[in-house]
Amino acid sequence: MTDTIIGNYRIGECIGRGGMGIVYRGTHLQLPREVAIKSINARENSDLRRLRTRFEKEAYVQSQLDHPGIVKIYDYIVSEQIYYIVMELVEGRSLAQLLAHEERPLTVEHALHLFEQILEAVAYAQTFVYLDQSGLTHRGLIHRDLKPGNILVTHDNRVKITDFGIVKLVGAENSDTFGTFYGSPQYVSPEQAEGLPVD
Repeated sequence: MTDTIIGNYRIGECIGRGGMGIVYRGTHLQLPREVAIKSINARENSDLRRLRTRFEKEAYVQSQLDHPGIVKIYDYIVSEQIYYIVMELVEGRSLAQLLAHEERPLTVEHALHLFEQILEAVAYAQTFVYLDQSGLTHRGLIHRDLKPGNILVTHDNRVKITDFGIVKLVGAENSDTFGTFYGSPQYVSPEQAEGLPVD
């Protein structure tokens, strides 16, 4: 996949893998901007139309989020049943990696500093007023997969929440998610584990 051109971007080295896809370092072809590009392979999904509709709806909404504690979405591209999300490149590591590689537990001060930033970003998302593709306004986004692996920490200890790919759009129609389990089992709430509405 290295050196592949998709849209206005050149795909570089793989920088991460997760349950929702593979993340690559990328470069804009005309602008001096490095980005992260997540690829989601849709070939194995039996309902491509529904998946594409969901993907485009979520990318449209997430691109409106503008908070220093949330990874910014710049663009999305659909190419031969592979969906790409172009987003802010964060230099650092995940909170999961940070915790795994520390020789001793984080200090209380360090943990509180990170946790305060996480709370601020989550509170922003849950009260955020956004436009859907029909031009209607709604309030609130719920992440539904908030875990150390989806929280990035920069070299200067700034938090960036990523992977809003299974976000719950509060107030909007979410018929494709009701009764379905999303998220990582060890981090979900009881109602989410049962496929019930989350708040």
